[in-house]
Amino acid sequence: MAEGLDFLIPSLLFMKGALIDNQRSSNKFAASGNRSALRLPGAFRRRGFQPDHFMEISLCGWAHSPRGTSCRPAHAAGGTLTQRAFLQILYLQEINAGYGRKGEGELAIFHFTVKIVGRSKGKSIIAASAYLNGDVMKNEETGKVSYYTSKKEVVYTSLMMCENAPPEWTNVPDENIKRFQKSIRYQRAEDKEAALEKFKITFRKQRLWNEVLKVEKGANAQFGRSFEFSLPKEWSRTEQIEYATDFIQRNFVAKGMCVDWSIHDKGDDNPHVHLLVTMRPFKKNHTWGNKEIKDWAFVRDETGNIVIDETHPNWWQDKKTSERHGIRIPVLDADGNQKLDSRNRKQWKREVTDATGWNNPKTVSCGEVSGQRNVICI
Repeated sequence: MAEGLDFLIPSLLFMKGALIDNQRSSNKFAASGNRSALRLPGAFRRRGFQPDHFMEISLCGWAHSPRGTSCRPAHAAGGTLTQRAFLQILYLQEINAGYGRKGEGELAIFHFTVKIVGRSKGKSIIAASAYLNGDVMKNEETGKVSYYTSKKEVVYTSLMMCENAPPEWTNVPDENIKRFQKSIRYQRAEDKEAALEKFKITFRKQRLWNEVLKVEKGANAQFGRSFEFSLPKEWSRTEQIEYATDFIQRNFVAKGMCVDWSIHDKGDDNPHVHLLVTMRPFKKNHTWGNKEIKDWAFVRDETGNIVIDETHPNWWQDKKTSERHGIRIPVLDADGNQKLDSRNRKQWKREVTDATGWNNPKTVSCGEVSGQRNVICI
C-alpha cells in the first residue's frame, strides 16, 4: 500500500468475515489475471461506488479461509498484481471522494484468526508450540523433535497457567537445567540469564502439551485452540506485553484455561500475538475435566441470568453444590403434558454447556480494539 495513506472510516478497517455466495461471484477479478477485470462490477456501476460495501465483500473475501477466521485486507495477505493494482485505483477514488486523506500516518491493519489444532488434520500441538516460541520441543508420544530455533522474530514469550492446573507442571528438574547449561546454545548466548529463563518456560510448555496428548487419545482429538491477532505498532513493547497479558488473563486464564503465548515482530511494523489455549478445563483436584457438561436447563430472564424463585413448583436445588439451582423446564408431549420415562419419572429438559465458553461462536463478537469498531466472527 502507498505510504502516507490514512482512512477515516473505521468500518473500512474491520469488517465482517461472513461471505454470501452471490457477493463472492460478483468479484471474479479476485481470481482472474485478466486486466480487463479491473473495471467495477455492474452492481457497483449501477448504484455508484460504495467503499463500505466493496471493502466488506471483497477485501475480506480474498483473505477468507474456511479453516479459520480471518478478515485481513488483500494487500495485507499479498494478492495478485491485478488485485493490488485495483486496490490502488480504489484508494485514489476514495481520496477524491473525500473518504480518505493523505497524511503522515499509515493504514492500521487489524487481523484476528481462530483455529483448532487437532489430530484429524494431521496437526501437531508440539510443533505449533515450538514454532510459536522459536525453540526446540520434543513430542513424547512420537519421539519427534521440532526445531524452530532460527526464528528470530520472537521478542517475548510466556506461559500463563490457570488456578487449578497441577503446580508440579511448572517444576524444571535440575538435571535438565545442567544439561542445557552444557549446550552450545547456552554457551553462545549473549545473555545467559535470559537464555536459561526462556529454556525453563519452554520446558514447562513442552510438559503442558505432552500432558494434553496423554489425555486426548481420539483419532479426531482436538488439542488446543490457536489464536493470532495484531498489536498496534504505536504501542511500546511494555504496553504490548501489558495489554496482551490483561486480555489473556480476563478471557482465558480466569475461565480455567492455560495459555502458551508469544509476541512476534520482524521489524516490519506488524507486531502480533500467537496463542495456544487448552480446551479441557481442570477440576479443583488438579485433574482434567470434561470439555462439555450436561446439566439441567433452567428458566432464565432477559439478561440470561437464572430466575430465582424457590416457591415455584419446578424449583430444584443440588444437595452437593449450592450454586446449582433454578427452575427446571419440563419436557412436554404433543398434548402439552410432561413426559415420563420408563420408570414413570418426570422428564426435564437438559442442555450441554461448554466448560470454558469458547466453543460458542457468539463468544467472539463486537468489541473495541485500539479504539476502533470491529466485528470478529468465528
